Amino acid sequence: MALSPLKPHTRTLHRRLDEAASYTEWLNAALESDQRLRLDEWRERDRSSLYGSVELRTRYDLLRDLLDAGRTQDLLYALNEGIHGNMCGMGKAVLYNRALSGTKVLIDAYVNVVVESLKFIASASDSEIPRAEKVDFFRRASHCYGRSALMLSGGAGLIYFHHGVVQTLVDNDMLPHVLSGASAGSWLCAQIGTLTDAEMKAGYFDRFRYDLPTHLNPFRVLAGMEPEATPLSVKERAIDSFCSDMTFQEAYEHTGRYINISIAPAERHPDRPDSGWHS
Repeated sequence: MALSPLKPHTRTLHRRLDEAASYTEWLNAALESDQRLRLDEWRERDRSSLYGSVELRTRYDLLRDLLDAGRTQDLLYALNEGIHGNMCGMGKAVLYNRALSGTKVLIDAYVNVVVESLKFIASASDSEIPRAEKVDFFRRASHCYGRSALMLSGGAGLIYFHHGVVQTLVDNDMLPHVLSGASAGSWLCAQIGTLTDAEMKAGYFDRFRYDLPTHLNPFRVLAGMEPEATPLSVKERAIDSFCSDMTFQEAYEHTGRYINISIAPAERHPDRPDSGWHS
């Protein structure tokens, strides 16, 4: 069965999304698309079988009332009673795949009120909340609520798309502190793990270029047909162009980011005696 053609305005919106040069442009097009498809109404409507909307609304109203009243101890008790990233099932992927501009407005509001509550507790005086109690609360909250992480995949030459995503996150002050990367993603992970937001906002990605033998045919290099270079030598040359002598500890002290690099063994069966693998 042939698919029906997109309506002209829908095609225009899709083109705007594809050609957006910034997150702001993309978001404006996404908001307009959701409005035309009436998905903005879905976002604004609390009720849904996809998550516990009634309970989440109750939790939101409670935190909001305690915050507005400045009731520090009661707010701390309410947060201790229940704080985690999947409250009432709000972490389900299906809730984030329907509307382009975001999930339910109630979920956004709840996350924001939790952030506001945590900042309020952090700023409370020692007479209101003893320091030891405050530290203990935030340690437990960190485990229960969790942290956002940026996981960068491989992609060889597509690494420059990673550059654009990271730059957009940095420009909007949304880059997570926990980073993980594999293959080409590990290259970028190593870079942003050693750079502060200010350093990246100053135009790091605009200026940086990998040191590559651009005069050679990349396909011939990968096929081992270039006498001047091998795939391994090209990779080592590119890695040397961005790696420094900064240790993981020094990188953390400089940026506050946690770097996780995925490493796979060279052999498929490292536990076999004849695999050449040594621990």
